[in-house]
Amino acid sequence: MDHAVTKIEAADSDDKIKPVSFSEAVSFLKGSVPLTKEEWNSLEPKLQFRAFTVSRLSECAYIEAAKGLLVDAIEKGSGLEETWKNVQEWAKADGAKHFLPGYWENVYRTNCETAYTAGKLMQYEKTKPVAYQLFVIEDSRTSRICRHLLTESGYGLVLPVDHPFWKKYGFPPYHFQCRTSFRAIYASQVGKDGINVDNPSMKSLSKFKPLEGFGGNPVDNGNWYMMLPSQVEQAIKFGILNEFNREENIIADFDSLWKGYERHENKDGNWYDLCDNPPSDWETNNKSVVQFLVKNGYNIKVIPEMQNIKKNYNVEWSNPDIIIDGKLADIKIVEKSIKSRLRSARDQELTNVVLTIPESFSEQNIRDAFSKWKGGHHTKMNVIWIYKKIIHEAVL
Repeated sequence: MDHAVTKIEAADSDDKIKPVSFSEAVSFLKGSVPLTKEEWNSLEPKLQFRAFTVSRLSECAYIEAAKGLLVDAIEKGSGLEETWKNVQEWAKADGAKHFLPGYWENVYRTNCETAYTAGKLMQYEKTKPVAYQLFVIEDSRTSRICRHLLTESGYGLVLPVDHPFWKKYGFPPYHFQCRTSFRAIYASQVGKDGINVDNPSMKSLSKFKPLEGFGGNPVDNGNWYMMLPSQVEQAIKFGILNEFNREENIIADFDSLWKGYERHENKDGNWYDLCDNPPSDWETNNKSVVQFLVKNGYNIKVIPEMQNIKKNYNVEWSNPDIIIDGKLADIKIVEKSIKSRLRSARDQELTNVVLTIPESFSEQNIRDAFSKWKGGHHTKMNVIWIYKKIIHEAVL
């Protein structure tokens, strides 16, 4: 959590650009090619968001599990001594199950490894290797996932940089506590010290499958830090989904983690991603609004209709319509009252809303409604409103 809220500085207060070196990464290079301050700053918010997402969800799950222990103690009439003994046993249990210290070590190691992967890949873009070599440690701890990457040569699988493996599966880590690493291979190294470039078919590698949310290329598509659909459901369950308003949640490849999307892009490069099962009012209300927003420079992901939230989590849930430039939002069609539409968004625990206001409203009507909301000690609301075919933005 500290990592998520603490700014990682890459330069002194005099703001001189200093290289930020990934020492473990550059040891694999033929020469040291450090990251610039700008490159680091472009990467660092993504690392923070990944850490915050996992930490926040884990914290809530930990609290829920602890509350379950106390409820159990009350129901059974257990005393303090017996309850404390149960807590101690629980604390020694599998970390991944209860989000305890062992789990936090997993989170720490995974995020560090991913950061080094990103750093190496950013540097390799400058030095243009011909292949990447995977190193898989073979011992009793080798995972069932990475065991499929072992080779008889002992030098590790060497694949060309354009091999489809890297696009489909990406780079380590491939699972929690993954020990597989990789390095660049340059033309001058091929054929020496037993290093030969392999070119296996994807079919021969079909048994390899990274754990969900692992692999990928953190530099190219950002999938390693994008929230999984399962994490979105967890955030709904704990009532904290609105905390994850970040651009990182929308810019990743639209069909890698969130399956069943089709991208609609305009000539200016802006787009909306449409899911297989959009909200029921997509065709009648939202489609034209989304198309107009995209035409005016926004990028939007349409949120699928999330089923059985009440049944699965006992949570009242009104499905927001879109993620607009990384912010969770709902589209509200104003008919009689602007305030009622803002209140509806607030009841959904949203702080972002898109309003379409009919031309029958006067500009004074709009100003009065916004002023009353802002002066009424209501929830702070970021509003995008469409009025007379013009888009406006305000913070109320």
